[in-house]
Amino acid sequence: MKSWILGPDFLRQSPSRADNISEEDEKRCRRRTAIYMEKAGEHLKFPRLTIATAQVFFHRFYALQSFKKFRRFDIAVTCLFLAGKVEEYPRKLESVIQMCHQIWNKLDKPTLNPDSQDYEFLRLTILRTERQILHTIAFDLCVKHPYKDLIDTVKKLHQAGLIEEKQKREFAQSALNFLNDSMRTSICLQFEPKKIASATIYLATVYMNMNKPEENPDWMKKLEINHQELASICEQIMEVYVLTLKDEPSKNNMDQKNSKMHNLRSQLVRSGYVPESTHNSHGSTIKHGKRSGNNFRRTATPSDEKISKDMEEDRASKKARNAYAGILPHGQVRPAAPLSP
Repeated sequence: MKSWILGPDFLRQSPSRADNISEEDEKRCRRRTAIYMEKAGEHLKFPRLTIATAQVFFHRFYALQSFKKFRRFDIAVTCLFLAGKVEEYPRKLESVIQMCHQIWNKLDKPTLNPDSQDYEFLRLTILRTERQILHTIAFDLCVKHPYKDLIDTVKKLHQAGLIEEKQKREFAQSALNFLNDSMRTSICLQFEPKKIASATIYLATVYMNMNKPEENPDWMKKLEINHQELASICEQIMEVYVLTLKDEPSKNNMDQKNSKMHNLRSQLVRSGYVPESTHNSHGSTIKHGKRSGNNFRRTATPSDEKISKDMEEDRASKKARNAYAGILPHGQVRPAAPLSP
């Protein structure tokens, strides 16, 4: 593809929607899988940049494929394995499979025997899934992250006297935290890296109770982002925090996080960057933003069909299917439906 800036309307009309997966359910799948990839990547001792690259591959893939046709565990594991090679932090496939299987199933230690049929089936699945991902994203492994833009902008703000020396390190870390958490959404497919960096810097100023950037022309000039773009990114990141806290009610720091995020969101509402909450069809409190559009359709390729045929032949063995069921939550068995239209 010429550009991976697809726009929010493109994502609303994703292949998952054609398979009757709602926009909220797709967001939930992206968010929860991205969090899982963070945990797995950290245990594999990947640098943050490598984890972010894996998450970008994941988001790209599901912009063109359906969550119904490809199980997110397979795609997440393969994206981590692929990103390790792309970012020159390769890990052995066995290490990736063992660690990802352990974390997905919330086990205390690896349990897969490398000589077992369970492991061999997973190994073949990941290798074939790697080919599927590469074909889907047109072998485009180039990823421009917002990290450099963020650091460069923080330096400029510091040099201009807009950030004090004693605040610089904490401010940069806060902005980086927001940037890392933005990877739990498809923001990386909606905006240029510099826009994302600017929005997370803005969030850091509000979070740290610094002077409002919108009241200082020098601040906004260096951020280089308009009101609509800033509002959309802030809204989506705040939605991540609201829903993640709902997913993890047992966290010890729940009250502290709730308090901080409530204060942050309240300030964003007052500034006009985040609208008042509304209730969705699931009864949870979320925020709805404006969408603008693009129109693009995924087309199947002969390679898609061949890969699907190969994977179907592997599933033909009942023993293999039963072995594979061991990695599924709640004893679910992956359906043996064709993986490409």
